[in-house]
Amino acid sequence: WILMLFAAFTINDKWNRIFIYLTIFVTSGCIMYWIGFEKLNLFFVGKLQWFKLTGWITLLGIIPLTRYLSSIPKFNFFCDKFFTNFRLMIWPISVLMILVIFNSSFIPITKFQNRYQIGNYTKTDLSKFHDWISKNTPIDCVILPIPDDDSFLCEAQRSIPVGFKAIIHEPFFMLPWYRHFNSVYGVGYLLSKKDQNVLKRAMEIYPSRPDSQVISPVKIDFRVWDTSLTSNLMVKDKYIVHQEGKFILTSFIK
Repeated sequence: WILMLFAAFTINDKWNRIFIYLTIFVTSGCIMYWIGFEKLNLFFVGKLQWFKLTGWITLLGIIPLTRYLSSIPKFNFFCDKFFTNFRLMIWPISVLMILVIFNSSFIPITKFQNRYQIGNYTKTDLSKFHDWISKNTPIDCVILPIPDDDSFLCEAQRSIPVGFKAIIHEPFFMLPWYRHFNSVYGVGYLLSKKDQNVLKRAMEIYPSRPDSQVISPVKIDFRVWDTSLTSNLMVKDKYIVHQEGKFILTSFIK
């Protein structure tokens, strides 16, 4: 933003002044938004999501920045030389990138082997676990997943008793959602200001929370466990339906 504003002030014409005024307007709004939301506890202003406007500043700021750079003769000479050479490399680079994206399982760096989930990529144990659930469990069953498993619905394609995110930020949805989330995951109602991360709290409770304490608005058929977080005592008496790495699917015993 600093470079963009510098460029706008350097070439001070009608269009750049519009960008300057817009930047001042958005920045002032961000400050007011922060004061209202963080300091005055006016949580309703959160619906504005004002900070998303900063994306437009970044997008529009490219215009005065490129206008300023194009006015520098040495920069134009550098661009001419660079793009002349770049045109010679663009095709082999593009072909190489396509091959890498569609064949990421052959990348020697492990963390990149499942980054591009298309073509030949290495599936994680969790993805394999979800695939098994999708293919081998009744389509109308309800499964209690680990609270932070945000890919369960997309990959396993099975119903869950309650999601870990309140999709609609309105009282008519959030209040019933939180009641259900609390009854299923036991996060409690009295959260201090330092302990407002409900998902983190649910992850702390879930490994030691027995089935008998789970109160669900719908009947649960199966439950997912992460053996790296859960004591063996929690799953030893359960009927293990499937295991993939550290993830276990058990029958839900009420």
